[in-house]
Amino acid sequence: MKHKYYWLILCNPVIIGVYYIAMAEAYRLCQYGGAGRSLPIIAVCGGIGVLWALGWTFFWLFRKGRKEGTDGSGLSIDAESADCRNLFSAARWITRGALFLEFTAILGITFFYGYKIYQSAIPYQGRLYWFLEEKRSVTEVMLRHNNFLESGIEGILEDLDRKDDLPEELYAPNGFSVDFQADGTITSIFAFLYGEMENGERKAWLIEYDAETDSAMKVRLNSHVPDEEEPQDILTPMREMLDAFLQEGLWEQYADGGEESSDFISVRYRGYRSQTLGAPWYELGEDGSFTQHPVNYGAPLEGFQVSFSYGDTQLFTLASGVDTMQTKEEIASLEAQEKFLEEIQDGGMFLLDGDEIVYYLREDYSMKLRVVDAALGSRFYSFEAPGVSNPDPFQGSAGVAEGILFLDEKTGFILLHNASADHSDLYYTEDGGENFVPVSLPVEEGEKDLTGNEFGFTSNDFDYVGIPYIEDGALYVKVGTEEADVDNHYLFFRSQDGGKSWNYQGYACFY
Repeated sequence: MKHKYYWLILCNPVIIGVYYIAMAEAYRLCQYGGAGRSLPIIAVCGGIGVLWALGWTFFWLFRKGRKEGTDGSGLSIDAESADCRNLFSAARWITRGALFLEFTAILGITFFYGYKIYQSAIPYQGRLYWFLEEKRSVTEVMLRHNNFLESGIEGILEDLDRKDDLPEELYAPNGFSVDFQADGTITSIFAFLYGEMENGERKAWLIEYDAETDSAMKVRLNSHVPDEEEPQDILTPMREMLDAFLQEGLWEQYADGGEESSDFISVRYRGYRSQTLGAPWYELGEDGSFTQHPVNYGAPLEGFQVSFSYGDTQLFTLASGVDTMQTKEEIASLEAQEKFLEEIQDGGMFLLDGDEIVYYLREDYSMKLRVVDAALGSRFYSFEAPGVSNPDPFQGSAGVAEGILFLDEKTGFILLHNASADHSDLYYTEDGGENFVPVSLPVEEGEKDLTGNEFGFTSNDFDYVGIPYIEDGALYVKVGTEEADVDNHYLFFRSQDGGKSWNYQGYACFY
């Protein structure tokens, strides 16, 4: 039996199909993950391939010892006829061709899926990349100081420092969390720390530990280091408070409750923040001792805080640096407000605290409708602008102000709708708001276009006026049947003299 027949049968189409399935699953595993699904399929395919290779090889070796006089197919080759020689010659060529096709198929599958697996290892392109990245960036650190009541977080940081030098000043933007049992044994840790090394390099560490599944802390060297340190995130206050906490033995008066209410105690640090407390709190003074404060019901506490709790029950809070800076949320809110003001001050309208409507004609010139009285869902307004104070711009009418539009410092409009938002009135001024007059629109001219409409509306039903708008250099206004329909079902009018007069333009329905 010759070698080409051995390979021909070894790499038969069934085995090629099994190989294809194994490679396809290997690619899916590398691209999308899902080891629980893919690995069993790959293992079965691999087992089939190994068993077939061993079985066929043993059989081929057994047949190899057959007497000379037969070829690899087991047929006699004693025949001298030309026809017989031609037949065997043709069989050899067919065998070579089939073997070529089998090897081509195997190489094609290998290169095709091999390249796709390689692509899954390219950064951010597949699960294989994240698997390799984790192997490169994650290290394990033994937790030698595993009793929180003996060493606090200083023991944790000491263990980390032994493995990888930590900077003197650390920051925890996502907080620092530790759970421990009543006897002090640490059960879990989660923290994201970063800081600047002595050589100016900025580094970050993501720390995770679960006593049930981990034999050591998993520390991921993180390349996504914040660009700037936030003073609200500094870890030093937590370290100082816990150090004083352990020295004063504050835990002893709460220890018995932990055994009764929960298997573990949670310690959470979120930096400088505002929090409403439901339990007593202790303030760390400059002398390093704590002053106890009663429960601060309803009033939030701002400061660096370390909270202790059993499950969902807050036990007590340690605090320092009370009312010494703004929280990150307050800073973000102020920045968002400033950005918003910058965006609208080039000309636009916005609500201010729900009671005022302000319109900026330009950055340094604004108009305002201010609520001066309210009753039964309706409000009375005054109008204010630079050098202008109009105590009753809507001429005694009450409702809800809907908008302001000014074309220049003198010419503009204000809009008021009733409490049910099914009727509104538009007012016009030519003197900067000293006086406003109601705008009369020729809605009756739309009657001809409303004839036979599916809703059965007449022009009398169109009494909700929208705020005017400018389009292609002309002034337009829409009039609907109620607030909800003013942009979908309306009569619309056009003014070419700045709002002094209006001409009917047509009827539009988008239902």
